[in-house]
Amino acid sequence: MRDLILGGIAVFLGIFVLVKAIISRAKGKHIPAVLVDFDEENDTHYPLFTFTYEGVEYTLTGTNPVKNPNSYKHKVGDTVNVIFNPNNTKYVSVEGSYADIFMSVASFAIGAFLLYLYFKKNGML
Repeated sequence: MRDLILGGIAVFLGIFVLVKAIISRAKGKHIPAVLVDFDEENDTHYPLFTFTYEGVEYTLTGTNPVKNPNSYKHKVGDTVNVIFNPNNTKYVSVEGSYADIFMSVASFAIGAFLLYLYFKKNGML
């Protein structure tokens, strides 16, 4: 029963996050931004980007954590295209970063595997 519940939740979350990521990329504003710094939260670093949208300057955190700012593919001062959702003025996604899509596919795959185990164990396959 545990495999059924966990598998169902993982499949649902995988689909939900995937749809959300696709909609965000389609409806978001693709804007050049400058990497200005890294913000540290609980020993995890997040890139900070600054850009101007409709006359307002924003400095927002990137959604994907960085283990070591020195080994991040972009350096402070680099211009990077970000995806900005005007309804979410807290975070931006870096264009070309597919971590959210990868995580949703992984969640879906794990959930599907757990569901397969449940149905196989109970003779439904």
